[in-house]
Amino acid sequence: MMSEKLRRALTVFSMILIAGGTPLAILMLALTWMLEQAVTAADLGVAIRIIIFTLLGGGLLRALLSIDARLEARG
Repeated sequence: MMSEKLRRALTVFSMILIAGGTPLAILMLALTWMLEQAVTAADLGVAIRIIIFTLLGGGLLRALLSIDARLEARG
């Protein structure tokens, strides 16, 4: 299994990934709007992909860390 230090670091990373995806996408849309004066459907698609994949990626990492911690506690 993995060390406690690595598990904590990955947990923090997964929480940053989960919490940071939506603000990053909003910031990207705001910068696009400010620089180009318009937000296209492609820009919205990229923002939606950022939100979905950061939520899924961070959630999956969090779930795997939880499974590892439970397996280590059992054995």
